[in-house]
Amino acid sequence: MVLSSNHIFKKSAADGSVTIYLGKRDFVDHFTYTDPIEGIVLIDPTSVKNKNVYVEVIAIFRYGREEDEVLGMSFSRELYLSHKQIYPRVDEITNDNNEQQNLSDRWLFEQVLQKLGTNALPFRLVIPCATPISVTMLPNGTDTCGVRYYIRCYVASTRTEKPSNRCLVNLAIRKIQYAPLWAVIGQPSGSTYKDFPLSSGKIFLEATMDKKLYYHGEEINLNVLVQNYSHKTVKHVKVSVVQVADICMFSSGKCKVSVASLDSQENCPIQPGSTYYKRFGLLPDIWSNNGKYGIFTNHCNWMEDKSLASSVMISEKDVQDFFGILISYQIKVKLYVGSLTPLPGSDVSIFLPFLLMHRNPARTQNIDILHSDQSSPITLVNSIVSKKTDPKKNKANKYSCTEDFIFDDLTQVQVHRVPLIT
Repeated sequence: MVLSSNHIFKKSAADGSVTIYLGKRDFVDHFTYTDPIEGIVLIDPTSVKNKNVYVEVIAIFRYGREEDEVLGMSFSRELYLSHKQIYPRVDEITNDNNEQQNLSDRWLFEQVLQKLGTNALPFRLVIPCATPISVTMLPNGTDTCGVRYYIRCYVASTRTEKPSNRCLVNLAIRKIQYAPLWAVIGQPSGSTYKDFPLSSGKIFLEATMDKKLYYHGEEINLNVLVQNYSHKTVKHVKVSVVQVADICMFSSGKCKVSVASLDSQENCPIQPGSTYYKRFGLLPDIWSNNGKYGIFTNHCNWMEDKSLASSVMISEKDVQDFFGILISYQIKVKLYVGSLTPLPGSDVSIFLPFLLMHRNPARTQNIDILHSDQSSPITLVNSIVSKKTDPKKNKANKYSCTEDFIFDDLTQVQVHRVPLIT
């Protein structure tokens, strides 16, 4: 839970034995660590009597369609990332107050815990580094390829016991990455040439980008230079933005889809002995690719805005052991050499990798947190915590909560249990 957030998400099990409360559903990967998952579990003492309550973080990695699963074959894997038993306490921290001291927003937790009563238990889970980022393939659906995260809470006698669906709750969350706060220096550029065995001369191609990091909604500029010193004729130039999805599992595979393209015939054809120069501008977005299969996005069901999946940044030492989907982008420049029946390998092409990510809102959020009023009481209405400022309240009773809570459960999501990957 963060001070700048005004939402509290709640989901209960079918029998009401456990209920999860989370202050946010998006957790940022800061490249060296990930935001800890902090929440509250409300238990029903009559339902969990003589049993244990567990909380865990799971990531479901689907690399194939569910309709293609035949003869017991499964194209989905479930990764267990973090696990904790919260009732009864068996960790080194045996006091709930000590557990609460480690929470980042203790003032908000104290207000919620005070209203929920003694059966509310706070918890804190940590997502390991080098774990996959949440992505979903278009069209959005329950059986499409991608990586999804869930907070799972269930009641069982032992950890290895398979819990009943009535005493189990899955709350969907998302792991995302923003553009780094440090400056990303570099100017992608490349050059190549093509010679022909039955013709003298060469065709030189050079492409240069303005910068290495672009934000979603920002136009990508590219300078293309072609020098035709051969006897061939270049019919036209095509520039496209390609999304590369590297599916890392037992056998890696790549899926390449063009998300933006521009076929230029201006100043074409490029005759022998002439020079061609042009500046291209491309704008890749999700709206121009609606209905196109194979494009990955960061969209989730609880968000209204949609965008293409951001580039995934990961250290080189973690790439070998990475299990998930790595998203990257590259610019492809292709020259179509004129001939009635082009032979394979006769075209000239070049690829320039770059980063496409969301802006990092960390600096803006820090300013909002410094100016936020932590002494204002909160009320939970339809899973939304709205801060109400009361001038009569002072700092002495800033943890008092006089408003009533109205709880609204989130929609239940069916999550199939699949074999564990260790």
